[in-house]
This record gives sequence, structure tokens and C-alpha cells, in this order.
Amino acid sequence: MEKLFPPGSLLLAGLPATGKSSFGNWLEENKGYFHLDFDEEDIIQQRGFGHAQDWLWHHEDATPLWDGIVARHQPIVLTWGFAPQFLSLVKQLLTWGFVPAWFTASRAASRRAVIKRGGMDVQYFDRYMELLQPIESEVQVVFGRNVLQTLHEDGSRPSFDAIYAHVSSWLE
Repeated sequence: MEKLFPPGSLLLAGLPATGKSSFGNWLEENKGYFHLDFDEEDIIQQRGFGHAQDWLWHHEDATPLWDGIVARHQPIVLTWGFAPQFLSLVKQLLTWGFVPAWFTASRAASRRAVIKRGGMDVQYFDRYMELLQPIESEVQVVFGRNVLQTLHEDGSRPSFDAIYAHVSSWLE
């Protein structure tokens, strides 16, 4: 029997501090998703996907991740502020059936939110943005029309219900 990828699964990426993890948590709590936050290694370990993540990143072998996801029998939201060198892995994950979603903001708004939130050295943010710049056009192609501004200049954000209304239309 062929293993089927859970329909409605999302690969949610984007700029730092745009709400990826928070929205992934909301989807799990309110919409029946299983949230894998690839930016939080301790959570990945606790959820039993540490080995799968290690094999994906260090061996470029996605088999353990695939097996773990299809065993869930529920939609997955994988949130990941991926480093630019992992764009090829993102493309591979999309071939499985993940629907791409990119959360965006202006660089300035994202930077201010990173500083306000804490937990990330602003120099790391600046370096990330520098590394992202040469592949931005490729990222735009990969995520296509599935781009949503989730952080405004004044620091406000749309509600999770409003975000879900947009994202769910991409699942159709």
C-alpha cells in the first residue's frame, strides 16, 4: 500500500519574526494540524523528528522525514525560516505535496520585530538578509502567489483567522 502525503499540509517559511511559529501553533490548536517547527531543535526532538531533521540537513536524505509525516495521518504545518543554502531542500519538500506559504514584511519591520522579540542576535538577522538577497527572485518563483504580509510597518499583524482565510484559499 502506497503511503499518502497528508493533504492540506503547509510549508510555511518567511522572514524572521513574521509569525510563522505562532501561526503554526495556532493551526495545531485550532485546525487539527501537527506543527513541526524546524527552527526549534528542542521541539523537533520532543516531537520525535530529531533524527529525521538530522538526516535531512546533514545527509540530504528525506526518507525518515517522509516516513514520520505520512505516519501522522493529519495535515502537517512545517514552519522554517530556512537558511538560503537550504532552498533546494525546500523545493524537494514541495514535490511531496506541501503547499508553500511565505510570510513577509519590510526588512525594517522584520528587523524591529526581531529586536523587540529577542532570542536572535540582530547581527544574525542582518547576515541572513544579506544571504537571502541573491536568491530572492528564486524564492519568489518557488513560493509564487502564496505570499502574505503578516507584519506591518507599525508592528501590527493580521489576526490568525484572517491569515488562515488567505492560506486556506491556497489549499484548494
